[in-house]
Amino acid sequence: VTTFQVVTLEGWSDIMARVIDAWPTAPTVIAFVLLIVFGAVISLNIVLAVISGSLEKIEHEMAEEDTESVASNTKTKYLPKDSTIRRRTQEIVGSSIYIRFILATILFNTVILSLDHYGITSGFQMALDAGNFITTTVFFIDMVMCNIVQGVQEYWSTPSTFFDGTIAV
Repeated sequence: VTTFQVVTLEGWSDIMARVIDAWPTAPTVIAFVLLIVFGAVISLNIVLAVISGSLEKIEHEMAEEDTESVASNTKTKYLPKDSTIRRRTQEIVGSSIYIRFILATILFNTVILSLDHYGITSGFQMALDAGNFITTTVFFIDMVMCNIVQGVQEYWSTPSTFFDGTIAV
């Protein structure tokens, strides 16, 4: 747990002060710098790998749906001919610009969450809270749009979208 706190920079200075009291200063500082740098790099790589894998999976699923739709020359069962809203929403959600926007929002949210620390000023805390509210709102709207495109039952029965929806809520 202590290593996790240091890597995430949550209360790391208090932990380092206690370690410096028990060990020589120079090796402690070097160890903490290495732990923070390498731990942060590893954590960031893991987060980016998960995000990249999720996006590749989504793009693959969307490509399969497009192939099936073209092959059958009919609309998918989630997009009845009389539903303009579903068709328009699918066009938006399926666009590469939208996918990149969601990825950028995830990265922005990660940065916002990582900037929270002990002794933060009230103005900076308000800015972080506003950024967190905005990104949470974007995630919620994304969940609603995906529910419109896929249908509620399909959305909540797929493990990856169930996970996304649970986090958005």
